Amino acid sequence: MSSSLKLLLLTTLVLQNTSTALLGRFTRQAVAKDDLYDIGQFILISELFKLAASVLLELTVIKCHRSLPRTHTSNRLKSFKDHLYGRPRDLLKMLVPAVLYWASNTLLYVAISNLPVPTFQVMVQTKLVVTAVISVLMLGRRYSLRQWACLVIISISVACIVLEEKETTDTTIPSTAQIFSLQSTPLLTGLMAVTLSSLFSAFAGVYFEKVLKTKTEDPSSIWMRNIQLALCSIIVALLQQFSRRGNFFQKSDESGENQPFLHGFTRLVWCQVFLFAGGGLLVSAVIKYADNVLKGVAIGISVLLSTVASMIFYSTPITQPFIAYGFATIAAVYFFSNEFPGPCVQHGSIKLVFLLGVLSVMSVMFEMQFLSVPFKNKFQEELQKTLNPLPLWTDLFSSDWNSTEEALSMLRSVQNRIEERGFHEATHILYDLRTHLGNRPVKYLEIGSYTGISSSFVMSHPYPTYATLVDPCVFPARHFLGTLDQESTIRKNIASIVPNYPCKLTRPWDLHVGFSPAALPVGETFDIIFIDGDHSTQGVWADYNNTVRLLRPGGFMVFDDYLDWKNNRAVRGTVDSIAKITDLIPIGTPRNIHGIHPEVNASFINDFIFQKPGNFRFSPIRTLGLERSIPVLCVTVATYRRPDGSTPPMLERLWKMLQQQSYSNWKLYVTGDNYDDESEWKSLSFFNNSLVRMYNLPEPGERGKLTGRDLWNNAGATAMNDAIDRVLADGHDWIVHLDDDDYWDPDHLQNILEGIRTGATFVTTWCQYKAYRILPTVRGVQRDISHTVLPRQCDTIHSSIAFNASKILTRYRRYPGHAADAVMWTRIVYDEGFYPAFVPVQSCYHLKEGNGGSAEAIVRKSILRDIDPPPGWHGEESIAVYHTLATNEFPSTMSPHCQYVVGPEMAPGDHPIFRRLGPNEIPYHIQIIKEFANLTVWGKE
Repeated sequence: MSSSLKLLLLTTLVLQNTSTALLGRFTRQAVAKDDLYDIGQFILISELFKLAASVLLELTVIKCHRSLPRTHTSNRLKSFKDHLYGRPRDLLKMLVPAVLYWASNTLLYVAISNLPVPTFQVMVQTKLVVTAVISVLMLGRRYSLRQWACLVIISISVACIVLEEKETTDTTIPSTAQIFSLQSTPLLTGLMAVTLSSLFSAFAGVYFEKVLKTKTEDPSSIWMRNIQLALCSIIVALLQQFSRRGNFFQKSDESGENQPFLHGFTRLVWCQVFLFAGGGLLVSAVIKYADNVLKGVAIGISVLLSTVASMIFYSTPITQPFIAYGFATIAAVYFFSNEFPGPCVQHGSIKLVFLLGVLSVMSVMFEMQFLSVPFKNKFQEELQKTLNPLPLWTDLFSSDWNSTEEALSMLRSVQNRIEERGFHEATHILYDLRTHLGNRPVKYLEIGSYTGISSSFVMSHPYPTYATLVDPCVFPARHFLGTLDQESTIRKNIASIVPNYPCKLTRPWDLHVGFSPAALPVGETFDIIFIDGDHSTQGVWADYNNTVRLLRPGGFMVFDDYLDWKNNRAVRGTVDSIAKITDLIPIGTPRNIHGIHPEVNASFINDFIFQKPGNFRFSPIRTLGLERSIPVLCVTVATYRRPDGSTPPMLERLWKMLQQQSYSNWKLYVTGDNYDDESEWKSLSFFNNSLVRMYNLPEPGERGKLTGRDLWNNAGATAMNDAIDRVLADGHDWIVHLDDDDYWDPDHLQNILEGIRTGATFVTTWCQYKAYRILPTVRGVQRDISHTVLPRQCDTIHSSIAFNASKILTRYRRYPGHAADAVMWTRIVYDEGFYPAFVPVQSCYHLKEGNGGSAEAIVRKSILRDIDPPPGWHGEESIAVYHTLATNEFPSTMSPHCQYVVGPEMAPGDHPIFRRLGPNEIPYHIQIIKEFANLTVWGKE
């Protein structure tokens, strides 16, 4: 075979391998976890494509033999049957490389899912020496001293690149604990996977080469061998798929549900399939017409190409030592196939070396910033537009976008209202990031709060934002104005900028005093993380490692003081080092279009932003058979011993009410807040019932600790959290709360179940509040289950809700001036697992509130003649307070709380207060009464 064709094959293989690595990195690391394709399915589809291509190429060979006698062509066609069925031993030979290649390819994609492209490409080259050694042992191949020296140089260069990267990391990360605290798991996984993959691939490659080059009486063509190999690989891949779950479905890591076949196969993934399948055929051709070590050497060249491309597309920086080792690799590759003395006869090799040299020089120019910063940024932006699905920085914050001016104006307004030392104005970009995330509830984490200006500023945004502040609060009062310490200063400033009134906790926030990670909230995730704490190298690395796992897909991580070389010199170098190893996408520093602090940097603002790939969304649970599910509904009741002895009768009534529920798969969890009369507690008829879990807190929760309004706000919070823990410990998920003095209709748990079956993690129904209101307040007519009605403080009744405690991690807690359950509803909408369902049926009654007395009747009253009051309606004439009235004529006097009247026949407009409602305006609790089907319904204006 000619040298030019060999060079063509090797060059094509280099380009194919480079493209495969770049696309592999993007499709495995730049998408949300639940959108990833399954590696086993990817390999299966690739082998099917490889099989189809091999069959076509084999038929093409037959077509090229048309000039031969017909009998010869017929024999070639007959070879499909002969080689696939007539030679089972030959087919079994292909089973060995098939299993090895399957294992190698699977591990290869595990590695590329955990490693950056340069590290991945460098580590793949560990199979060069292994391939050469195995070739000597199995094929009897001999290499000259020059060739062995070249292989040694390539291996040493690869090792030096790895060591150089490790040294860079070691000089930046100050402690071994930090090195292995977060990044070690994916790094170790990736390195082990790529090492085993290289070993399997090297052995399989040499074995396949031996099979191809073994002389037989009727030798198989290279494409026939590939057909055999593809068939065996498909069988292995199918066995692997069925061995996992007996089907083709992959299971979502986030929701636990089965995903459809080929889930996550985007256009880029299909391109990856074609590259991967074509690469297998290309490798076979290289092995046949060149040799396996040359194939490995050619793949080594792709290290340089992929590294330069990764630097351009993924902003991966490279170092000068890498350039030096890269040139050493190029030289070794060239002289592996060319003698040291004498002219070079392969002009294609000269061109290839020259091209790689030019690319390397370009990378040095980028590294040394010989190109101007604006040109470099523009060049990278234009290249990234072709691959990056996330919005580019220029798309988010362009010079003509009004929000940045609005953000700066808002920040200055906040600073003018805070008397302590102000911050630099670069943090105005946080307001723009909040705008970009849209009007869904967003969680903001701040590491280092100082006076609370940044958090106050973010919470001033019109979109709902829940801020969590982490600060050790070590500054004394003299550091500020001499009156308040740091913690008091933060609380004062936020309270003045973002006030919360009773029943209007619109901007919840928490202050965790201490250092991360100990002070970080447990089990919470965030959309924006602002790091402005310890500005030393060790401190920045610690804050990154402690919080990066808390960032939601599509969220932003912002490092403050990135360009403040004078006062915070370590920040920029540390953030640049983080950019080398992180899976986050580096957005960069926004342009300083408003001329903020030109003494720091006139062109860019002082914050560096990363974005996590993917998109965060509140989504329902999707599992097979959800519409027929019958989960255990755990009814949780917090109670205490009332001095008048009324608690046991209440609990007995509650027990009887539960026994009347139409949905029977429930359990009762009763928790006493230090119920101090053991005999009264044990006298309950259901105390030893198998459906009941009774537990009395050994220490007081709120009873005996709090008094007055604080007790009324927070009573039962400790008992409720304890009940949730016991429900989860028993292996159940659903919490359905019931106050011991509230009421349910017999269909209440069935109504909750209907909401659960829509995939919701939080379910609520309508509930009567005292005698005159139905909560929650919902605009418009509600007939169907809605996923847009959110729980709100002072608008959601505790006994009307249910939530999945294994998906929703928010728990009850005390909040000054607000009821614990009301704060729960305000905070729960920010929970990552939150997905609501509102069932528009009234089946819950909260008739008593505090010491205001109990409602005398439920909201609905009926005095219709000839129609008995339907279930849930009352006909007593003495009822004076009601929400809905069914009557033949408008009475002369009626309850001022009445909102609807059913029955009177009058002309529209004849009543001064009520108007006739259209069919689409009639509320659900009237629509469901069949006796009212032909009656006129009136509603208050």
